[in-house]
Amino acid sequence: MCAPLGVEIAYAFQELSDIPGEVPAGRIKPWGTGHALLACDGMIDGPFSVINADDYYGKNGFISAARFLSDDRYGLVGYRLRNTLSDNGGVTRGVCSVTDGELTGITEIKNIVKTPGGAAAEGEPLDTDALVSMNFWCYPKSFLDVLREGFPRFLEQMQDPLKDEYLLPIIADGMLKSGTKFSVLPTDDRWFGVTYLEDKPGVVESLRKLIDSGVYASDLYSDLSEKQA
Repeated sequence: MCAPLGVEIAYAFQELSDIPGEVPAGRIKPWGTGHALLACDGMIDGPFSVINADDYYGKNGFISAARFLSDDRYGLVGYRLRNTLSDNGGVTRGVCSVTDGELTGITEIKNIVKTPGGAAAEGEPLDTDALVSMNFWCYPKSFLDVLREGFPRFLEQMQDPLKDEYLLPIIADGMLKSGTKFSVLPTDDRWFGVTYLEDKPGVVESLRKLIDSGVYASDLYSDLSEKQA
């Protein structure tokens, strides 16, 4: 169904053994999101975005990302904390510090729960309008060079060879500290995913409402085909 729309799909496979040197004995955990992206090396020919495949991000985030993508800019689509919480338990979110539209830091806060007044972590109230990272990144193609150069250093400096991961948020933090600028693209879209098993009925209902309200067709490809025609 994608070919008539001019969309090409390619698959890349992240292999545990695809590293310089030997895999540490006993290592079974994948090497993380940075290494997963390196598996796409050679398949990317321009600026690109990265998302988690099992999350729903909404339409507007993709529109903002598509308009932003550039050969020399880095960006992050930021979601309002209130739109990323679960009704069924605490979540971990990377809360963004933003100055004049630029990312200055990401603070990971664990066990954020909904409260009658909004949200809190360890009893401390949080600003539900704060922007958080949901791993929706915008990169120039040259970011692959950054990953390629940094991965061997990561392997050399691992504290736990069985569990440490080469992660995009940690890589971004290092780049921020060295002066790389990341623009933050705010969106009021609601993010949702299945953090807890109990989240599933709510996610199913939310998707149904999007279809009923006309945001999506029940057959996702049908409305795209009509628009192309």
